[in-house]
Amino acid sequence: MKREHLKELGYGSKWQYLPFNEAVEINPPVSLEPGHIYPFVDMQAVEPHSRTVRPREYREFKGSGSRFAEGDTLMARITPCLENGKITRFYSDGQHTVGHGSTEFIVIRGRAGVTDNDFAYYLTCWDYVRQYAISQMTGTSGRQRVPISAFSHLEVPIPPLPEQRAIAHILGTLDDKIELNQRMNETLEAMARALFKSWFVDFDPVIDNALKAGNPIPDTLTEKAKRRLALGGKRRPLPEHIRRLFPARFVDSRLGPIPAGWEIKSLDEIAEYLNGIAWQKYRARKSEPSLPVIKIRELRDGITSASDRASVDVPEEYIVEDGDVLFSWSGSLLVKIWCGGKGVLNQHLFKVSSKHYPKWFYYLWTSEHLDRFRRIAADKATTMGHIKR
Repeated sequence: MKREHLKELGYGSKWQYLPFNEAVEINPPVSLEPGHIYPFVDMQAVEPHSRTVRPREYREFKGSGSRFAEGDTLMARITPCLENGKITRFYSDGQHTVGHGSTEFIVIRGRAGVTDNDFAYYLTCWDYVRQYAISQMTGTSGRQRVPISAFSHLEVPIPPLPEQRAIAHILGTLDDKIELNQRMNETLEAMARALFKSWFVDFDPVIDNALKAGNPIPDTLTEKAKRRLALGGKRRPLPEHIRRLFPARFVDSRLGPIPAGWEIKSLDEIAEYLNGIAWQKYRARKSEPSLPVIKIRELRDGITSASDRASVDVPEEYIVEDGDVLFSWSGSLLVKIWCGGKGVLNQHLFKVSSKHYPKWFYYLWTSEHLDRFRRIAADKATTMGHIKR
């Protein structure tokens, strides 16, 4: 961002441009006593795009590593952690106000009289700052790091302190709402998964119906039936119109007993798994319309300004829309319902769809098999295990 953009964006005349390392304190001094035990934050303890990290372990301080105080911002300086969005704030356990951690953290704090500490966190999270830091990485491939000196060449717009506090308050309130919605979504999805497993994997409603009708229970399901009976009044019956949708007896199959009238199908019989395209053949040209390329990183962390761009002329079947089910089958195995906007499906991702079954059905069945897929990938004993369709 250039200075002249301040007026274009409507910033007030009291805003100023400062080098990032003058706007905030980088690796500020924190007093720790060697030989004493303090909260310790490892890189693995930081979740991508998480606002806070709290100590999970305590280690002796031996004089090296990063040091930080309550409310300080921890910014990963190494690849791929920074690209993955590992920027967070340290909050103590209530007993300690300071801590230490990985050498791969850059510690950032608001500068007295210049920047509010909350604003300094959001300034660091700003994609403009993060992408600049990524562009300045040096070192061997796979172990590149951001040099501290790079921040002296990055100028950022700084409003007066009252405006900083107002901005940080608004962003914090929005983050609170986002986190609340995420927790609600996680709770609802956990409920959906539990219900799906109960109905379609454990066959609980069929067992209940069989017990009620006095029908025989297969030997392999006897223990489950006993547990259902032991629940007594805690076993809440399904609404009658739902209960009737389930049969009251079992039949044998090649996988063991299944509900009468049900059949066994493989995943690729209930859904189509379309592998992504080699998007490089459709690389977007500058100034032409383009779409972000959805890779494993985007599936996990969302679209960023660093995401590759492809031409809008890719074949229609490789276009991803909100609500599509995506399954990363290489490296990090993951199934998600995409909600990051229109994009292009990259290789190593399946777009899952079906003309005959509802989305919830093939989404949850694919998710149900994830652990098995992970074991298959691990058994390949390669650096990047993958699942074949």
